[in-house]
Amino acid sequence: MTHQEELTLILKGKGIGPESSKSLKCEDIERVKYLLRQPDASITTKATLLTALLTLSPTDIELEFIEELKASPSLYLPIELVPFIENGADNFQKTINNIIQHNHLSFDEAETAVSHLFDSTPDFQKGAFLEAERLKRETYEENSAFLKVLKSQVPTHKANIPLLIDLGDSYDGCSRHNNLNLFVAPILASLGYPCLVHSVDEVAPKEGITHHQVLKAAKKNPVKSIAETIANLEDNTLAWGHLDQSVYHKELYALKTVRKEMVKRPFLATFEKMLQPIIGEKNYLITQYTHKHYKTEVAKLVQSFCIFDKALHIKGMEGTCMINPKIPSECMLITPYTMEDITIYGNDYGYMYSLPRKENITAEDTLSMGLRILEGEKGEERSFLEFQCASILHYLFKIDFNEALHKTQQTIDNKDALSFWQRY
Repeated sequence: MTHQEELTLILKGKGIGPESSKSLKCEDIERVKYLLRQPDASITTKATLLTALLTLSPTDIELEFIEELKASPSLYLPIELVPFIENGADNFQKTINNIIQHNHLSFDEAETAVSHLFDSTPDFQKGAFLEAERLKRETYEENSAFLKVLKSQVPTHKANIPLLIDLGDSYDGCSRHNNLNLFVAPILASLGYPCLVHSVDEVAPKEGITHHQVLKAAKKNPVKSIAETIANLEDNTLAWGHLDQSVYHKELYALKTVRKEMVKRPFLATFEKMLQPIIGEKNYLITQYTHKHYKTEVAKLVQSFCIFDKALHIKGMEGTCMINPKIPSECMLITPYTMEDITIYGNDYGYMYSLPRKENITAEDTLSMGLRILEGEKGEERSFLEFQCASILHYLFKIDFNEALHKTQQTIDNKDALSFWQRY
């Protein structure tokens, strides 16, 4: 095991969050003392671990080590990290230290802080800032500033289409389930509902299978330009597209190394799928949340900053917008002026099929499953995908569920959805 791998393993336990982090044992602390001085371990990972130690409530053993650090920071820390302990730091480091002390930023302070992610600020400070915010837990005011800045960096391009469905899956992909939302897009498109999916080739912490990888496995281009993607959406014989983060936000894409070396999932993961580089005349968003405490907050942020007519906010499977029919899913319907709690449960419609949990998911496996469905193969996987499409049409467009289900089944059976896939 390399020094970097060993440090990452320790951080994976310590830097998870205020409610699920593990305490460092004596032997862990002795290794940390050693690893912090090793030049072949990432300074960003070191800064993130130090941030976790200083931000989370310490045990007696951890507190003893922290006191040692404060007494002789240069004995244990690379010179770049000494300002985490001592005064005399630059303005951004002072902001990080302030967050470590569990002090919340004002809107203006948060705007300034997040802007440092996209300038020449050292990566270790970017990672520490993202870690400190996550462990402190971002306030609504801070998240508003973060999303405002991210949205301001992405020009909005309008496609000449009457409506657009935007499927907002998490960019770090799936490692336990095949994400079939890439195949939702051509199905909905074949029914007259243009659909946009977006992703990236790979990003930490999960580094799971993404739409980008599945398209690449299908020998399709996952990095089409914005102009090409708009042309795809405007073509009524295709009407769906994929947009890669490396195309529409190169600066955010450039943070991949920071995100890998900080180990923890940052707030960027919450907002990067909400940036809407392409819109239609009317816009329908499908967003997702994982942790219950973010449900209403993210919904309010959608309402405040996104361009939409209606949004379906889903408690999705493994960071996706896929609904698990087997369990009651607490979701929300959002308009620019209202929020309504709803529960989506497959059993209400006679559907209890879900995707099995798998190990070692591959892009080829996901592609094969999706193609079998589009080619008309019957079975639980197809039933699962039918439920997803019918639910979207039912909740976003008020189409009777059984009618929406019939339309979905018909477009698969007559191979229309398959032809829309093939034209990409």
